[in-house]
Amino acid sequence: MKNSSAKILSAELVAYAGNRIGVQVTQIGNKKTIYDAADFTVIPEGDPKNATDGKAFSPIDGLNETQKSDRRKIWDQDDKHSAFIGAKAKAKGIDLAKGLSEKNLSDLRGDIPLGGAYRVLSVPLYAQENNVKCAVASAQMIAAWYGVYHSQNWISYIMGCGYTSGCYDWQILKYFKGTYYYGLSKYGSYSDWSPTWGEIRSDIDNNRPVLSAISGHARVARGYQTVDSCGTWSCSTTYYLYINDPWAPWVGKVYWENWNSIWHVLNIHVR
Repeated sequence: MKNSSAKILSAELVAYAGNRIGVQVTQIGNKKTIYDAADFTVIPEGDPKNATDGKAFSPIDGLNETQKSDRRKIWDQDDKHSAFIGAKAKAKGIDLAKGLSEKNLSDLRGDIPLGGAYRVLSVPLYAQENNVKCAVASAQMIAAWYGVYHSQNWISYIMGCGYTSGCYDWQILKYFKGTYYYGLSKYGSYSDWSPTWGEIRSDIDNNRPVLSAISGHARVARGYQTVDSCGTWSCSTTYYLYINDPWAPWVGKVYWENWNSIWHVLNIHVR
């Protein structure tokens, strides 16, 4: 077996491709290799500008030191908020690892003073069927919301991607704009490379889930909420999206995501 005698200096959990979890192994000579924590595949280095290739890069690549410090503060705030919600959920017998039903959300909101605006669409969660079908699975979820049911193999065929590599936005749009049977017939669908939380909120308010791509990964934004908090001298608002995430393969997950905690690369608005 090759490299069986290579000495491992360290192994640590890291985030790659936005919010995926991996194990970074460092060997003698400072050689670093990232393995996906779900299936232990080796993750090659990637380009943060490719929104759906699923390769490795740091979620803080390209940020200056002030921006990095601000992100760390947001992550610390989210950790405290998550721990608070986790304690409330445990007291109510809600298993967060299984995702939240609409009833769970309603029960928690009745016990947690979130405040602000809130809306969630009942978009089903579909996990991607291989390591690169995140955009395909996201399109499948959005299609199901509109009452159209296509397999991931069919959607990959229409898009022309998702077999061995991720999808570009123009390939994803081929499916959304495709005539009925071949796609969703949503001829007004478009890519937005300067995404904002407000634009997603507007679509969700109009019953339209959004394909939300962070660097290296595509998901579906199907809800939003704002959380207001006040200190001694001022008040602030935190903006959240409710995400259907097709990762990991055959698993998937649903969670709230702080808009400002991650680099949002692309929205695809389906209309």
